[in-house]
Amino acid sequence: MSARNLVCAFDSHASLWLILVSFGCIVHGQVRYSIPEEMAKGSVVGNVAEDLGIDLKRLRSGRARIIAGDNSPYVELNTDKGTLAVSERIDRELLCKQTSPCSFTLPGARFLLDSAFDPDVGENTIQSYTLKPTDHFILKQETRADGNKYIDMMLLSPVDRESHEELSLVLTAIDGCHPPKSGMMKINIHVLDVNDNTPVFSKKLYRASVPENAPKGSPVAKVSATDADKGINGEVTFAFRYSADSNNGLFRIDAQSGEIFVFGHLDFEKAKKYELNIEAKDHGGFTDSCAVIIDIIDVNDNIPVISLTSFTNPVSENSPPGTTIAVINVKDIDSGENGQVRCSISKDSPFVIRSSLRNYYTLLTDEELNREIVSEYNVTITATDEGSSPLSSNKTITLRVSDVNDNTPIFEKESYITNIVENNSPGVSLFTVRASDADCCQNARVSYILEDSVVNGVAHDGGSPALSGNASVHVLVLDQNDNPPQVLYPVQTSGAMVAEMVPLVAVDVDSGQNAWLSYKLKKTTDRALFEIGLQNGEIRTVRLVTDKDTLKQKLTIVVEDNGQPSRSATVNVNVAMANSFPEVLSEYPDFTHDKDYNDNLTFYLILALAVVSLLFIFSIIAIMSVKIYRWKQKKRFYKTAANLPVIPYYPPVYQDGNLGTLQHVYNYEVCGTTDSRMSDVRFARPYICFSVSVNCQFRYSFHEEMTTGSFVGNIVQDLGLQVKRLKSSRARIFTEDNREYIGINVDKGTLVVKERRDKQELCAQVAPCSLHFRIILENPIELLRIDVEILDINDNTTVFSNKDIRIEISEGSLSGARFPLENAMEPDVGINSIQTYSLLPSDLKQHSHA
Repeated sequence: MSARNLVCAFDSHASLWLILVSFGCIVHGQVRYSIPEEMAKGSVVGNVAEDLGIDLKRLRSGRARIIAGDNSPYVELNTDKGTLAVSERIDRELLCKQTSPCSFTLPGARFLLDSAFDPDVGENTIQSYTLKPTDHFILKQETRADGNKYIDMMLLSPVDRESHEELSLVLTAIDGCHPPKSGMMKINIHVLDVNDNTPVFSKKLYRASVPENAPKGSPVAKVSATDADKGINGEVTFAFRYSADSNNGLFRIDAQSGEIFVFGHLDFEKAKKYELNIEAKDHGGFTDSCAVIIDIIDVNDNIPVISLTSFTNPVSENSPPGTTIAVINVKDIDSGENGQVRCSISKDSPFVIRSSLRNYYTLLTDEELNREIVSEYNVTITATDEGSSPLSSNKTITLRVSDVNDNTPIFEKESYITNIVENNSPGVSLFTVRASDADCCQNARVSYILEDSVVNGVAHDGGSPALSGNASVHVLVLDQNDNPPQVLYPVQTSGAMVAEMVPLVAVDVDSGQNAWLSYKLKKTTDRALFEIGLQNGEIRTVRLVTDKDTLKQKLTIVVEDNGQPSRSATVNVNVAMANSFPEVLSEYPDFTHDKDYNDNLTFYLILALAVVSLLFIFSIIAIMSVKIYRWKQKKRFYKTAANLPVIPYYPPVYQDGNLGTLQHVYNYEVCGTTDSRMSDVRFARPYICFSVSVNCQFRYSFHEEMTTGSFVGNIVQDLGLQVKRLKSSRARIFTEDNREYIGINVDKGTLVVKERRDKQELCAQVAPCSLHFRIILENPIELLRIDVEILDINDNTTVFSNKDIRIEISEGSLSGARFPLENAMEPDVGINSIQTYSLLPSDLKQHSHA
């Protein structure tokens, strides 16, 4: 037999620990001993003489002997030493089987009774005794050599205090007379309690609920257990079976009443319920256990959390209504209505928010934007849950409106009028025209040109394409008296001028009063013969020409303008008195023809033609130079644009009603001016117009502890996409906790493990352990829901919190008594978790206490 700490109980004379006889018989004494089984023969059990205070002589003279119910000689009495010793090796299982406690003296225990007194002798004296009732006790009689009868009462079957706390017997002594006479004595037996009953809970499973905001000290539940024993043996105390760490110190139990109180801060979001193992224990060490399941009631104590999944900033001012600005994810970790959230924005903004799917909202333009009126919006998104006491949170996003070239330059005036004095120096400023453009940045840079055809000012902005505004400029050239009068007729030659008596015609190219001419006759051969009109220059004779007058007259005429100072021209007119023109020519042989005048005119015409031809050639060269310059700039622009970011332009996309998917339509646009340098290259900001689509949902699974980069699934094949789509749409993963355990390989279109993770670290004992995330595709936006289950591997060992425990068991424990043991801990789940327990004997050595 293996060495186990099992005990056997022995009574030397009477089992007073079990029953007490309350009448006037003499009970010499009682003592209890315990020994482990399998002790060697002759091993000392105890010293009876010392324990009962009996002299060794009394043991010898009183013929002390061992009386057992079944007369089995397991122990023997050494009267010389007054000790009990093992007479043969004892096997507890063979002796008592499953009975607990294992005792030799349960049946057969004797209680010596005083004999009755009868003065008669012989046959008239006491002949017999009777004991009634005989359910538990029988009467043993012994007649000694002197003829006296001695009686004792022997326990026939065990008594149970819980069934009968008091027993009443009647002892009758009968003599031998005819008719017989008898005497009676009433025996009152009070059964003393021993701790032979375990506590019993009224329920094996209790259920209770408590709100998560319950303050410390709030009652949760009350357990009750009863013990059929009496007195101290029936007093029950309550405790958690394991340490407070099993419930994280959140609950406390009153050891006396069994009432459970809140002792810490409860959080529904951390644990929705707790299972507490309660142990009821009496003073004898007997225990019973029950479970209390406490459901945590969610209260609205968490505000919604707003996060931006996608945000386009800035947004072009020419974005049409319905353009998506942002995709918003809202999460409230409360449950039920407390976790249902609605989003809103202020109604006076040109935006609207709509729900595309649960917990996802899109911020859209509701009307056309105008950067020139409002260039920046602060949009406050308010998320409010549906709890009885609603909680809300706000998130303000600053949205800038990007400019498009939608405003032409505007001059301060539609028409300008200015004056300039002739003969001014080149480069002299006449006046300044100004034009403004309501656009900003490059689109508001204004350049001015002067059209060649008319005097019109044109203002161009720097947009692409450029817009322009016009203004007419009226320049009035003020005359200066810088030209003398010129005589046009008669024509003056290098000599004097011969003319008939006709008006003298002169002009002044100046204007205004500078061109007002007056004619004066300065000198004449015969002043009394001629006169000239002051205003019209008409030469007239004052009187009739006579034969006495000189045939040749010379007139000197001065033509003056009205300028300040005035300018004048002098002309000599030769007047010949003749009857015909040939006669006049004969009178002036030195008069020359106007050949030189015609020669000069031809020269000037040829010179003008040459100048015009040169100007045309220079114009052609200038135009070709500009084209070559622009071609070089364009080539340079595309060469530098390779290293610059390309802004996507998303046209409107319409859903195919038959397929239920969005068309994959997208392109890119790069804009820049031809005269831009690298640092001045300007990209046109796109506007985005798309709808949000959730096409499908896929599930993948992989084992925990997989290395980084391990393959999880091929989303290109499963979703029917192309790798180009992943790259162009800037595919990325969005998780609610912003922790990416899974990554996307956009070159291969696969999902891979991003970081090595332990299932127990992520999900603890929750099964199945699933990760939920979304893949966001742009151009247009699509949200793809992906669920990944992490499969458990058997990578953890089963452990007990304590490798060694000590349990104290009363020697009087009955068969079937239960002793709770601590459960082992196994982080794995499913088939990898704990399946069975086994109990094997340990190698502890047996020991005894005398």
